Amino acid sequence: MFENLASLSEFQPKFYSGGPIRFYLPLLYDLVADAKPKRVVVVGLGAGDAFFTFCQAALAQRIDGECIGVRRDRPGESEAEDPAWSDARNYGEEFYGARTRFFSERAPALAEIENGSVDILLLDDSDSGREIRGDLSTWTSKLAPEAVVLLHGLSLEREDSPRAVWDT
Repeated sequence: MFENLASLSEFQPKFYSGGPIRFYLPLLYDLVADAKPKRVVVVGLGAGDAFFTFCQAALAQRIDGECIGVRRDRPGESEAEDPAWSDARNYGEEFYGARTRFFSERAPALAEIENGSVDILLLDDSDSGREIRGDLSTWTSKLAPEAVVLLHGLSLEREDSPRAVWDT
């Protein structure tokens, strides 16, 4: 059974910051290899490890699709003040080119992405149940019928936890 997992034989992350999602990179790689998504959306790019694992897997598996990164808007932090976002955009454009698209705000991403076209949605870089509730509400119409939705940080213990929203 495990010998069929693409991550065991062909995955070594090309982009690796060592962030908290690092433990899930092989899983994300295998998900792309198995599901062969046409469109992957990552809301909350963080350092970019998950996003670039999706890109790497799509390229290695010769999947004709795109990976879309959507920056989380943080109060008091403009796009220009977010060096991780700038670095990720530059890296994506250099190594994955037309396979990647980046949106610094949610509204333009939602306007451009067709309803029912997102095969994998990863909600990351948030520990707020309120924010996750908003993400789920606004992205639901964009999901394909067999879409996979992933939420990183379910075990965070917060008063307004992502887990409580996920469970409902």
